[in-house]
Amino acid sequence: MAHHDDETGLTRRDFLKHAGFAAVAGLAGWTELAAAGPRPFAATHPLATVVLVRDQAALRPDGTMDAAVISGMVQKGVQTLTHQKTPEAAWRKLFRSSDVVGVKFSRCGYMRVPTSQEVVDGVIGGLKSVPISAGSIHAADGGLPAKDCTALVNVSSLKAHPLAGMAAAIKNYINFDPKPDRYHEKSNGKLPEVWLRPEVKGKTRLVVLDLITPYFGTGPQIDPRYRADYRGIAVATDPVAADAVALALCQKLRDSYKGKAWPINPPPFFLAEADRTYHLGTADPERIKLVRSGWTKGVLV
Repeated sequence: MAHHDDETGLTRRDFLKHAGFAAVAGLAGWTELAAAGPRPFAATHPLATVVLVRDQAALRPDGTMDAAVISGMVQKGVQTLTHQKTPEAAWRKLFRSSDVVGVKFSRCGYMRVPTSQEVVDGVIGGLKSVPISAGSIHAADGGLPAKDCTALVNVSSLKAHPLAGMAAAIKNYINFDPKPDRYHEKSNGKLPEVWLRPEVKGKTRLVVLDLITPYFGTGPQIDPRYRADYRGIAVATDPVAADAVALALCQKLRDSYKGKAWPINPPPFFLAEADRTYHLGTADPERIKLVRSGWTKGVLV
């Protein structure tokens, strides 16, 4: 399948009009945030890059996932993000063979929208190409030995979440805290502080979002009508920028399904706070470059 790259600097108007950021604006100071000017954030460059890779062949006609295609999407995303000539060189730009790497995925039992194993396997395959030995790669949800890791890869699914508004990269670390429930509802604005825990802080080198079949509906009981066959993954080094794009997609999926505005509730306060208060990355849409690659039908963002 032919792939075409499309680089787009997302504007504030795009996010406000199409992605439901108006709710975040009113309740979490989005207008103030967007007008505040340059602030420190995790991305290396003044513009945070998020790479979106989609492939129609990621799902077979029977709805099952094609592991080889999805692994190729992961490799393509990392290669595009790092501007390297080969996937192996791309992984070596981010990781060293001496690293002990934790691959943090989601297997939350509250909402059964786990990170696809095919995406996790694609990440592990990339790490092994560095090469990092299998014994130095720890892939888990609960019980990941983060304090023993020199690097982390955040590999999360995307879902609308009835307690936090949205669950993607930032929320994926919630269970590193012994009392995760305190970050729900109106308190979800404090969720980014989990990223500052000593065993986690500064270790995340890569974010991979599983957008193969994101969930955009209500929960915790999963309604299959609200699973989208989106067939994508997103890759970034900035978790806040990755979540900003994820939120845009989730809101657009909701609005498209209803044919009218269907605001995410509760609002994900944590997104603006991750930038403004915790300085984990940029949520400012004018400082996010979205690079699209692959299948364009229904891309939405």
